[in-house]
Amino acid sequence: MHNPDYVFKLYDKIEIYRIFGHYLKRDWIYVKDCTIDGFESFCHKHKIVMIKPRRSSCGKGIRKVVINNELDIKKWYIELYNEDVIVEEYLTQHPAMSAIHPESVNTIRVTTVLTNSGVEIMNAAFRMGNRGEAIDNHASGGIVASIDLGTGIVVTSGVDKFSNRYIKHPITHKMILGFQIPYWDEVKRLAKEVSLCVPQVRYVGWDIAVLEEGVALIEGNYRGMFDVQQQADQVGKRKLYDEVLKNV
Repeated sequence: MHNPDYVFKLYDKIEIYRIFGHYLKRDWIYVKDCTIDGFESFCHKHKIVMIKPRRSSCGKGIRKVVINNELDIKKWYIELYNEDVIVEEYLTQHPAMSAIHPESVNTIRVTTVLTNSGVEIMNAAFRMGNRGEAIDNHASGGIVASIDLGTGIVVTSGVDKFSNRYIKHPITHKMILGFQIPYWDEVKRLAKEVSLCVPQVRYVGWDIAVLEEGVALIEGNYRGMFDVQQQADQVGKRKLYDEVLKNV
């Protein structure tokens, strides 16, 4: 499915952010590419930021930081420089999405395949944070539920990586089953559009945030793990992919 020479474009976050900058809807800086003064200006502009390692997966090393007077920004800059990270503006998500778990930006994982006939959306999942954590990654303790592609309605209970199931979110007690994803048509449209940006990487799991007005790309994942796709509905996807592979 992939030309291996292009996979880094969907693994290295610097590449992702530069290629898909138009779709991010947020400011970001690569600490190694900015001065202390530039970093300080960025922090004063954005009171809440996300720190993300340049090369990582499954939410490892990601954290949310609130900028306040107690933070020594110059000292922090040196620490982050040595970590090789990206600092980005924290997105304000749609109120309905935030209500599920306010501490994290809760995203939609849309898995696509670029076939010889165009982009096929294979499935979609609603990813939610849990236990007050700032990330929604399933591998790091988040909850995932399956979404009906036609309507954008969540059609399964939520499940975590330990197979605990939730009709309602265990922290906020908001209903998961039956939840309507806002701006659903825009979510699908964005997934199809970004799938054409690096055509040499045909299979991607896109993480998309729903904002107060529209949608934004978080990132693309060239592996698009199958736990997120299969665990929620307990339906294997082999036949689905066997069929689409005939046209790749």
